[in-house]
Amino acid sequence: MNILFKENEFTFGELRKRLDISEGSLHSHFRYLEKDKIVTYRKEFRNRRATTIYSITEKGIDEFTKLRERLFEVLK
Repeated sequence: MNILFKENEFTFGELRKRLDISEGSLHSHFRYLEKDKIVTYRKEFRNRRATTIYSITEKGIDEFTKLRERLFEVLK
């Protein structure tokens, strides 16, 4: 979430490489985030290849900001 929070959108492949996680694991995580409307995705073609691009939603930004604030409070 921190990556999407800072950059707003990333392709599935870029996220997988940055996180060093399997495709299946990343898909599982994103299914829950999509269901809760934390992230959204769109498909587009880049260099003749279908590419999935994930973006953080306004709800996702709000929820992630609240989580960070709570974590900072715990760490004080």
